[in-house]
Amino acid sequence: MMCTMKRCVALLGLFVLAGVATASAQTLLLFDVRTDRVSLTKTGRSEVLGNITLTADAVCGTDSDGKCVSQGGNIEVLYQGVQIDNSLATGITICENLALGGSVLHCEGGPAPSATTYLNGSVTVTSTTSGGLLTFGVNNAKDFAAGDQILIEGVRGQIDLSFANTPFLTNGAEIDAVLTPSPSTIASFGPSSGPVGFSFDGMTISVAAANILECIGTGQPNVLVQELYPSSFVDNGFGPRGTLPDDPRIGIPSPNTFAATDNTEVNIVVTGLPSGVTLTWPAASAVDSGVGLVGSQLFLLSQSATGNTATYVFQTPDQIGNVETAGSDQFIEQWNIGSGVDAAFEGPGAANCDEDDICVTLSGTPADFGAATVQAQLYPPVSPTTGRPRYNDPLHPSPGLPFLSVGPCTTTLLFPWASNQPGFDTGIAIANTSWDMTNDVTPVLPVTIATPPENGTCTVWGFPKGEGKSLAWTSPNVSAGDTLTFVLSGTPPFPGFTGYIIARCNFQYAHGFAYFNGATGAAGYVALIIPDPVVTGADGAIPARSAGADIFITNDNFSNNEGEILAQ
Repeated sequence: MMCTMKRCVALLGLFVLAGVATASAQTLLLFDVRTDRVSLTKTGRSEVLGNITLTADAVCGTDSDGKCVSQGGNIEVLYQGVQIDNSLATGITICENLALGGSVLHCEGGPAPSATTYLNGSVTVTSTTSGGLLTFGVNNAKDFAAGDQILIEGVRGQIDLSFANTPFLTNGAEIDAVLTPSPSTIASFGPSSGPVGFSFDGMTISVAAANILECIGTGQPNVLVQELYPSSFVDNGFGPRGTLPDDPRIGIPSPNTFAATDNTEVNIVVTGLPSGVTLTWPAASAVDSGVGLVGSQLFLLSQSATGNTATYVFQTPDQIGNVETAGSDQFIEQWNIGSGVDAAFEGPGAANCDEDDICVTLSGTPADFGAATVQAQLYPPVSPTTGRPRYNDPLHPSPGLPFLSVGPCTTTLLFPWASNQPGFDTGIAIANTSWDMTNDVTPVLPVTIATPPENGTCTVWGFPKGEGKSLAWTSPNVSAGDTLTFVLSGTPPFPGFTGYIIARCNFQYAHGFAYFNGATGAAGYVALIIPDPVVTGADGAIPARSAGADIFITNDNFSNNEGEILAQ
């Protein structure tokens, strides 16, 4: 039907007014924002930040048509002070969970994101002076019902390069995400920012040091690795056992939303290991001995030839847990590397070191002597950059903790007076009594571990009366059960000597006797044993020389060793 100009104009006006009325009935899209405040490691280079959930507000269900309508543009998420370490191709997902149009859950992810109902497929990750900026595009004129959601997951932050790794902040700082619509008219957020993480120190170690005498060779150090917050250590299914734990961190669209390539690792470094000493690290730590007792362990990935470095990887049977079972994320865990049992009870020699110990092998030469410290750090390191997670963790603590010391087996004897002057001579006897009733062919004492037989030379220093220059002589080897004897007149450089003598023998259980003989008479005395600071704190298993009992030496000193005064 044709119309006059006046009538057509009137109809057009009605259509315009109807359109305006429809538009006015639709409310600006309002999102209720929830951010997850997760714990992060201060030195992490690729830590998973908390998820962000945008939920259409209830006003979208009270509109005249029961929904809000979107406007095209971009939504920006600024991670304040923290740069983003990954992309859609390496773990970031932006999902929509919309009841409308059958798009129950659809995510943009992977190298080629596709457009969905609300998301237009455009996603960029950039670095700014204010932090990492994640920007995603949204479509125009899309319906949102109350409760429909947009989810942002899997963003990884470079915490180690941020303010949250400030040394004087014991536990770092809070990290916030700020949401901004562009243009400002396309959506509003309540609130427009929220915390997505708080940084903590991730790990510490403590040590039970081993102080070993070379001739005994027993004693193994022990390293205790401890989380400093729950969920610091994560199993992403990449350990030696090669299986995902129960209730792993599963997400959509990929089996691992966080796009991990590694599990958390611990790298252990021993500094100052004597050149004659070799360490063999156990294949696995003890099972978690923390509060949760989840059953997690550290497994040996590699060690150096000498054992001065060793790297372990974390694995757990249950990462997250649920209301019925405890998961690793719910508790602070700790793991003993080394048996944690006093190895002195295992007897002398590396052959007595079992698979749970940090085994110490000695060369039996002076190259064994010295002290070493230990430090640890979270691994994998920052390179290669494809690793997730990875850490820029320094070796700590600093300085390192005492870990191992190896000292010689010695006895130092003092003969306060000896003389070879006209009419006088002095005879000296030094007995190596490390051969006794416990290690004889038919042992007499009921002991579990026999006295270890030892042998070595004695170096004898003479200190002349009147502060003259000291004299020195080294004896032949003195075997276990043998006695060294000499007289001053027949032993260069002692003819004509008068003064005191100190003899240092390279074996334990040396005892000495001096005998004066002259024209006017003879006399003798027992040498004094000088406490040797080298052996103070040594670790070993030495049976006492008292019938009916074994007395084992602790890490304190040798003062419990009845009949042998080797330390005070």
